[in-house]
Amino acid sequence: MELITRNESVSEISIKPANELGAWDQFVSSHPRGTIFHTRGMIDAYQQTPKHRSFALGACNELGEQIAALVACEVSTISGLAQRFASRSIYYAEPIYEATGVGLEACRQLIDAHDKAMRSRTLFAEVRPMFPVPTKDQDPLIDRGYELLGYLNYELDLEQSAEELFRRLNGKCRNSIRTSLKRGTTIRISQAPMADLDRFYSILQFSHNNSQIPLVDRALFEYVFQKFDTNRFRLSFAEYDGQQIAAALFFEFNGRVVYWFAGAYRVPGIAGMACIVWDAIEFYSKLGCQVLDFAGAGWKGEDYGPGRFKSQFGATLTEYGRYRKVYAPWRMKCAEFLYNRMRRLVSSSSNSASMELAHNATE
Repeated sequence: MELITRNESVSEISIKPANELGAWDQFVSSHPRGTIFHTRGMIDAYQQTPKHRSFALGACNELGEQIAALVACEVSTISGLAQRFASRSIYYAEPIYEATGVGLEACRQLIDAHDKAMRSRTLFAEVRPMFPVPTKDQDPLIDRGYELLGYLNYELDLEQSAEELFRRLNGKCRNSIRTSLKRGTTIRISQAPMADLDRFYSILQFSHNNSQIPLVDRALFEYVFQKFDTNRFRLSFAEYDGQQIAAALFFEFNGRVVYWFAGAYRVPGIAGMACIVWDAIEFYSKLGCQVLDFAGAGWKGEDYGPGRFKSQFGATLTEYGRYRKVYAPWRMKCAEFLYNRMRRLVSSSSNSASMELAHNATE
């Protein structure tokens, strides 16, 4: 985002909670980097989710016009006295601001307000940007002491014909999809997401147990399925031999599609998740969407199974990174030890069925 410089005073910037800004969603939807994770609906969804607490602030200029927005979520894995050792603040998308000098300063002030509130309650803050980082001298997060770490993702340009998109899949992926469909795999799009929630969440639980990653409470999905327009999300199941073997939830906002939550059982010779992803690519391309965001492909240099899976679909590898700011290094070291121990315990007690590792962009 190129910054437009103006001779504007920054002394009249005012910071307000999201619920006091009536044009919040209008600001988000009109901003070129506004995402589903900035919207009031998603703020409310996380607020209704156990062990989550939304944090959303906006900044206005002297005319009362909104010029910046920051949305984060305080996430805790445990409660009680040990919560300070197991809480972090996650921005699921970077702060957005008007591309002016006063907009940039407003964003800095929002980050300061966030850090002041979270410093005593959480171990660290992590920002998961969905767009290329600005130049270093115009990066408000770097300016406020955040470190940019190497994290990868894939983005697929959907503004192509279905034939071209299918051709862009790697050969093994194309063959797996063709074979799976010939053997009777079908894709079912849920027309009653609440009725399908139990099965969807069960598949996610299997996959998260296998990957030793905590799964968000099902209340998040209950809220999304009940409160969001059904045209905004797409819940897909792959079915084979009378069984639901894979599931994925996609979100669309302003032409950007996010591959949000997914999980699958491993069935020899059947690529259920690949069939789901291809079905989504074809659907959203015909719908006129611009980008499929694969929501994470792992840390740079790591061998990450979901990243390998996502690399098959002809998408472009990106490195927008993740920003991080540690508030209490000593507590962070203790937490890392406890977290690794907890993961081992979860792994030893998890279901031993053979499962395909699923990705989760939000954990």
